Amino acid sequence: MAFDEELCCGQPFESKGHRDISEYKRNELQAKLMTLSDGGRIPILSDTNPCVLRLNQLNNVFKVYDPIQFSLEHLFGAPFGAYST
Repeated sequence: MAFDEELCCGQPFESKGHRDISEYKRNELQAKLMTLSDGGRIPILSDTNPCVLRLNQLNNVFKVYDPIQFSLEHLFGAPFGAYST
């Protein structure tokens, strides 16, 4: 488990119209997650759905899971996105 209160998906900045900062923060977090996940080999779990959605946008290297998605795929074997609406 990793925690760094300086890292952020950028969603709060984007919602306030600060797109440059939001992209910088997302890229910063994605770079850290790429290292922590061993290039996407280790699953990444987040309990914040807006961050999951934002981190999965424009990212085809690794997946970020919310708790339900993680449970379905890694505990029950259902494919990623099989139960999304």
